[in-house]
Amino acid sequence: MQARGAGRTGRRRSVARAAATALFVAVVAAGCSGTGGTGSSATTLPSETTTTAPDAPPTFTVSTGGNHTCAISSDGVATCWGENTKGQLGDGTTTDRPVAGAVTTAEPFVQISAGGSHTCALLEDGSVMCWGRNDFAQLGNGTLADSPVPGAVVGLPEDVASLSLGGGHACVVTTAGGVVCWGLNRTGQIGNGTTNDGQAPVAVPALSSGVAMVSAGGFHTCAVTTAGGVLCWGSNEHGQVGDGTNQNRLEPVPVSGLESGVVAVSAGLFHTCALRSDGTVSCWGKNGYGEMGDGTTTQRPTPVSPSGMPAAAVTQIVAGGGQTCAATADGALWCWGQNEFGQVGDGGSANQVLPARVG
Repeated sequence: MQARGAGRTGRRRSVARAAATALFVAVVAAGCSGTGGTGSSATTLPSETTTTAPDAPPTFTVSTGGNHTCAISSDGVATCWGENTKGQLGDGTTTDRPVAGAVTTAEPFVQISAGGSHTCALLEDGSVMCWGRNDFAQLGNGTLADSPVPGAVVGLPEDVASLSLGGGHACVVTTAGGVVCWGLNRTGQIGNGTTNDGQAPVAVPALSSGVAMVSAGGFHTCAVTTAGGVLCWGSNEHGQVGDGTNQNRLEPVPVSGLESGVVAVSAGLFHTCALRSDGTVSCWGKNGYGEMGDGTTTQRPTPVSPSGMPAAAVTQIVAGGGQTCAATADGALWCWGQNEFGQVGDGGSANQVLPARVG
């Protein structure tokens, strides 16, 4: 008998890599722990993939969480490091780790995503395993008990193509193009029309098919459809849903002006950015540190474009805690926004309201 999802492994790997990214590590932990954190990994034009020569060492894809980081090698081995008070490193302990350590599992992974204080990974057969904090059922295993080792998510309706973790919730795109979420839902971030935490995976009713990727932020979630449109839902206090209001949305709503042409979206802590097929970027939401890159600190409830970006097309974008970073086709890295700890990478500590070249 064919193994579950075996015929779709190649597609799943390419989808996961497009949703996650290769080696754009210059980004961002969210800057908050617990439910305020957000798993950040760069989003990239789908044509870009990671390749490794036969005799070369493995390459890595990295995902940053609230106060921890995880990586997956091209041969499926997962490692994590950083804070481990909730078991989010998956090594069987709750001891913080300043260097990378192996996740306790014999299963090869194809994608990993770090959330606020939890982590999940996608397996080759289309199943998902999670570990770490679980007080909002963000591990999807039917309990509220933290787990320092990976355990299966129970009740996923079908094979998973890609996943993304937020502060206290998780979402996946199925191979049928539907979205399923679970965990913290106080602001509607799992998209099922309620504010009840998702004790088990629940389908987003409005998105049963036609979704290319999903990105879970601090307390909101966004998706890109196969038609290139963007929809968001959940917390909207800072306009991060992008519908022109500050009203929380319990179900997906279209982002103003982004009905087509988008290939990737990145939901940060309180802001969101999208990448278009022509290599341009739009951002919306909180802008107190200059997260929009438009030269202001004015909150933006609808998309605006960063000012002063180079002519080279943007190939990767990530929205973090209070900052945003992008990679361009000429090999440069640009960041803007919060810079208290030097997270913009321009050599200073002043917030940047316009894109600054890293280094």
